[in-house]
Amino acid sequence: MPKVTININKFLGINEQGNTQLQLGEAQTMTNFRLVDEYKPRVIEGYKAIFNENAINNPVRGMWYGEMNGNKILLVATGGKIYELKEGEI
Repeated sequence: MPKVTININKFLGINEQGNTQLQLGEAQTMTNFRLVDEYKPRVIEGYKAIFNENAINNPVRGMWYGEMNGNKILLVATGGKIYELKEGEI
């Protein structure tokens, strides 16, 4: 499926009423965003993509981050597989 870009000139806020027909500019939920000048949403600082958009095409079903044998690792469960990222890759 080709990637589609939509320009939103005005953010209309969060609509948590469960409507399936959101207006252009409304969000049903927002995670890891903050609102800046004129209510424009921006990704919270510190956000980093760790997989490119083609690496995982399935919903993430679980994540675990911790230390094993002195190494920091991140495990991600998606698409029936578990991916491991080590400290230098995160």
